[in-house]
Amino acid sequence: MALLQNNKKDVVKGHLLPVLDMSNHSSHPNASIAIKIDKFARKFDESSSFVLRATTEVEKNEELTISYLDGDGTSLDFLDKYGFFTEDNPNDEILLAKIIPSMPTTLEDDEEKKREIDTSVVENGSISAVMTLRMSLKKRAGSRIWK
Repeated sequence: MALLQNNKKDVVKGHLLPVLDMSNHSSHPNASIAIKIDKFARKFDESSSFVLRATTEVEKNEELTISYLDGDGTSLDFLDKYGFFTEDNPNDEILLAKIIPSMPTTLEDDEEKKREIDTSVVENGSISAVMTLRMSLKKRAGSRIWK
């Protein structure tokens, strides 16, 4: 999480914010978390504060959502850090343009491999998630041949 103080960006990592940590991710969030810490000690103490603030108009009973990454995370980043990815991540353009076309398999190859993984007796949750991501990106790229 990045904090902007006096035009200087400080990065704070490794924090737990009870209740605020329960916010769900969205690629199009309607809220953000602001954190205030002692800028000299650069640590959390009794003077620290945390605020969940709406960034857009929010309807009654509408869920408040935040972005888990600082706006530039790809689906690979989300899968690596949080164990999930979203289908509508605008930052995947680099994956679609550079990485996906270099994959030597077709979408059909990936779908068959994922079926094998999903029916395997061995726990392969991580591999299955990666295959799901590969297939999703290939479908979004709109091409069936990847050589």
